[in-house]
Amino acid sequence: MKKKARFEPVSHLCCPSCHNPLESGGVGIRCRGCGREYARGEDGFISFLVSEDHDPQHAQQESYIDRQKTYPIRVYRDFLRPLLSAEPVQAALEVGCGLGTETEQARKDGYDAYGIDLPNMGAFWQKAGRAPSHFFKCSAVRLPFRDGVFDFVWSLGVVEHIGTTSDTATLAPDYAEARRAYADELVRVTRPGGRIVVSCPNKSFPIDIQHGPTCGTRFKKLRWHIYNRTKLNLHKTWGRYHLLSYGEAGRLFRGNPAVAGMEALPLRHYFGFNKFRSGYLTTVRALVTGYVEHLPRVLLPTFLNPYMLVMIRTRTAVRDQDGP
Repeated sequence: MKKKARFEPVSHLCCPSCHNPLESGGVGIRCRGCGREYARGEDGFISFLVSEDHDPQHAQQESYIDRQKTYPIRVYRDFLRPLLSAEPVQAALEVGCGLGTETEQARKDGYDAYGIDLPNMGAFWQKAGRAPSHFFKCSAVRLPFRDGVFDFVWSLGVVEHIGTTSDTATLAPDYAEARRAYADELVRVTRPGGRIVVSCPNKSFPIDIQHGPTCGTRFKKLRWHIYNRTKLNLHKTWGRYHLLSYGEAGRLFRGNPAVAGMEALPLRHYFGFNKFRSGYLTTVRALVTGYVEHLPRVLLPTFLNPYMLVMIRTRTAVRDQDGP
C-alpha cells in the first residue's frame, strides 16, 4: 500500500485562490480549504499560478537578465536600503522581483525578504542560486501570503504591465479589474501601519525613457522613428495607456479602506541615468539629473515629473465602514 505524504502546516503562506492555510508535504503544497495543490517545478521553485491569473507569460530576453544582475544593486543601496532602515522592518516582499537581486540584497542585510515573479523566472533563479523557500512563482494579482505578514512591500516598474496582453504594454479588456486586484493584494499582505512603494513612468509626462513605443497604432511608425534615433518614447498622456499617472495611482490605492494615505517620493537616488551615459544624451545628462533630483516636492505628483513613485501607508486600524 502506497504511503501517503505527510503534510505539515506552513506559517507565512496561504492559498492564493481562497486564502485558506496551506500545508506542505511530498513535492509540493496543498490548501486545507479548497484542496488545490501547488507543485514544485524541476527548477525547485513552487508555482502558485492559477488558471484565472491575468499576467502574460512572455519569454525573458537575456539582455533583461544581464541588466538584472547589476543595476538593482545600486537601486537597493541608494534607494531601498534607506527606506527599509528608516522604520523597523522584519519581513519584506518584492512583487515582480525579476532575477531577485534586490530581494537577495535585503536578505544579506538581515531582512526576512521574499520575491515573487512569473514562472518564466524559475530557471534564472535556479541558475543564480536563489532560495526556493523565499522565491515563489505566482501572479502579482494573487499573492500566496497571509494577511498582514510584511512590514514593507515594494513593486518597482510592475504596475504598468498588470492587466496587459503578451506584449506587456497593450491593455487587456479587464485591465482595470486586474490592477485593482494587484493593489488590493499589496495592501492585504502588508501589516497595519506598514509601507508599500510602487513606481512606473508617469503617464502625465509625455516622454517615457523606460519602454519602447510597442503599444497603440496611431503615429506608431513616427514614434518608432523618433525612438530609434533618440531612445525617447513620445506617448499620449490621456485615455487608455499602460502607464499610470499620480491621479490614477491615487484612485487605485486610496479606495481601499485599509489605506491611510499615499505620498509622492522624491526621485533622488532612484535613477541611475544609464541611458544618458552614451550617445547624444550625454550632452544633457547633467541638466536632466539636476531637474529630476531637485524637482520641488509640491511638483512631484504633477505632469512635470517623469516618474510616478509613491509610498502607500496602511492604517494602524481599519475604520469601521458604518462609522463616521
